[in-house]
Amino acid sequence: MKTIAKINPGGVSEEESKTYKTRTAVRAVLFNDEGKMAFLYVGRDGYYKLPGGGVDEGESIEEALKREVVEEVGCNIEIGKEVGKVVEYKSHFKILQDSYVFLAKVTGGDCVPKFTDFEKERGFELVWVTFDEAVSLLQNSHPESEEGKFIIERDLKILEEAVASL
Repeated sequence: MKTIAKINPGGVSEEESKTYKTRTAVRAVLFNDEGKMAFLYVGRDGYYKLPGGGVDEGESIEEALKREVVEEVGCNIEIGKEVGKVVEYKSHFKILQDSYVFLAKVTGGDCVPKFTDFEKERGFELVWVTFDEAVSLLQNSHPESEEGKFIIERDLKILEEAVASL
């Protein structure tokens, strides 16, 4: 999968990144039958993000994406085109993460999220928006946390690349 962005706001060197824990993650640019996109609002920190998360031990990227969407969106999906990979240097956590991104569409389910306690504590909410609304929501989010700022930068790069695949 082609690399669409490297996000390294801390200027982590290649040498330093070798000491970081590595993590593989997945993200979905997910549309329903009405052409609206699934987006998650993180109420406690005041920003929006794409659904997705970490790949568990022994799980394929596709299995992880389907599991994460069921948890965070509550829907079954069909995975479509690859959007690309984002390499994330998360210096605030000392993690080097590869996020694999796909277009996807809802194929069934009640679309009621099954948020973890951690996500509930952070005030996660599922919203369905147009692609243009998603871009605007990201551009107008101003989280104070480093994590939030990082996610905004990452997801804007993803949507920039995804628009070419639509």
